[in-house]
Amino acid sequence: MNISHITCSGLREETSYKNVFELLQLSEKVELAVNAYPSVMESGTRGNEWFSYLLEASSNLKKPLNLAVHVDYEWGNKFCNGLIDADLLDWFYMLNKKSGDPVIKRWQINFNGNPRDFSIYKIAKIISNYHDREFIFPYNDKLKKEISKLNATGVKFSLIYDTQHSYNNPQQRWLPPVFDNHKQGYSGGLSGENVSFNLDRISEQVPKNSEIWIQAYKNLINQEINEFDFARAKTFINNVLKWSKDNHVK
Repeated sequence: MNISHITCSGLREETSYKNVFELLQLSEKVELAVNAYPSVMESGTRGNEWFSYLLEASSNLKKPLNLAVHVDYEWGNKFCNGLIDADLLDWFYMLNKKSGDPVIKRWQINFNGNPRDFSIYKIAKIISNYHDREFIFPYNDKLKKEISKLNATGVKFSLIYDTQHSYNNPQQRWLPPVFDNHKQGYSGGLSGENVSFNLDRISEQVPKNSEIWIQAYKNLINQEINEFDFARAKTFINNVLKWSKDNHVK
């Protein structure tokens, strides 16, 4: 089992750039993600300005920062109807000035609408047009039929298996990769305190030659002030790295 990314989601404008760089320097596998939806990331908000500055800085680096966007709520639903919101376009099309590659390569599309509004062929068209980006979709009971139909189109995408409603349960059940031809990540209730236990369980389900990633969100947020918690994220990352070393995982 190869862990390609250790993803910490929930990054916000309250997070200092110093802390962003410190987390990214822990390992080349570390990925930091913002959750993008209108009230926190539309044009003119502090969140938009903060992240745009970070991306602009990254676009000038020889090796861009390992950043991702998780498209939520109205914007996620719109994407799944074949439309990329105007407030996301600058980020979507931003290229590294040295390599010409997209600054944001991984886009997680979190859909919370009615499955009938998950437009298979419109989504497939976007994926086909932007093969240099990785598009990630949730896999759950609500969407599994639609995801199977998207798979049938032949386009390349990734899945995030999120054990919904299990944030306080460190013993949730994990599924093996749903498709052989699509990379799968694991999320839901992960924290620095329980990630080693859960990696043990996940490794029992994943073939040795598979590539996965691990993602944490809610347990990295300080609920009292509703802010991304640098210390929690650092503990989560370091414990994944320790588990990987102890278990000889790449």
